Amino acid sequence: MQSKKLLCLVFSICLAFFAFAGGAKPAGAAAFDLNVSISYVEGMSGGLIEGLNRIQERSNGRIKMTYYFMWSLSSVRTIVDDLDAGTVDIGMVPITEYTSQFPYTAAVTYMPLIGFPHMLETGKLYDEMYKAYPEFAKEFEKNGIVYLTNFANSPYHVWTTGKRIRTPRDLAGARLVTSSSMLQELFSANGGAPVTMPITDYAVSMSSGVVDGAVMHINTMRGAGALDFVKAATVFADEGLVASCMVTAISGQTWKKLPEDLKQLFREEADRIRDGQARSLYDASLANMQLLKDRGADIISLSKDELDDWRKAVAPLIDKYLDSLERDGHKRAREFFKVMQGKIAAR
Repeated sequence: MQSKKLLCLVFSICLAFFAFAGGAKPAGAAAFDLNVSISYVEGMSGGLIEGLNRIQERSNGRIKMTYYFMWSLSSVRTIVDDLDAGTVDIGMVPITEYTSQFPYTAAVTYMPLIGFPHMLETGKLYDEMYKAYPEFAKEFEKNGIVYLTNFANSPYHVWTTGKRIRTPRDLAGARLVTSSSMLQELFSANGGAPVTMPITDYAVSMSSGVVDGAVMHINTMRGAGALDFVKAATVFADEGLVASCMVTAISGQTWKKLPEDLKQLFREEADRIRDGQARSLYDASLANMQLLKDRGADIISLSKDELDDWRKAVAPLIDKYLDSLERDGHKRAREFFKVMQGKIAAR
């Protein structure tokens, strides 16, 4: 009888051990239901979803996430405010649309022909800057959000309904959509007509002849239906005419509620999310470019000398932009830009 009691006790202890080790939620531990705003369709969000799923699994049931794709929970124009207010727990912030709120981040990512070697490297370079200089974290803190990680969208190239653009002088007469103030100046200086409009209007505007094209990354062109009307493309090597940084951020209010062990899960998965999602977007961009080629589009791939011609054209605009940032009180903008240039050159 005593041996049976001893056996039952050992068995009970083993069950308790395996339940705890296997991921049972500790008694009394708080559970968190988090919503996630994602700008892409589900098929382009693989790396991000895999990383967030790992966090849920490792949380032992204490974190549950609900995913909302294609801005179905928030919007391009409201995502920062929604994160700040806590109505969105985790969201993707397009720095290209918030350059005034994240001036230092924009100064080292969203600059024409800065020279990024490849979109799979861009996120790593920004994280090096973020970890080295506290000014970057402060930009997010001021907006009530916590930086988790970033990844680059595919490079921005010029997509047109047929107009062939090889040099800045070919911009003459072209009506091209861009949200970049520097590119708008570049287009105007060369006789072009820069246009701004929501991405949702790209397809209709291109198909009806309202505009001749757009400067955007190919995945969004495909998602917006605008790729169907592209007959010519100017490809600025791997770096693009401009690059863009998409940040994955957590609401400051949500972050405060999480215990330290759950915060640590996000920190530990951050780099894998960065690299995994960049890979997902890269693979999607290759597939979309192949689709364009299969349709017979005229793909103009610029040579090194031609890229240098564009670089000369944007150099004074970059200098002017950095001057404006310094006048607005962002005294280290030029310094950070040069540091990033040095990191790129060393790659």
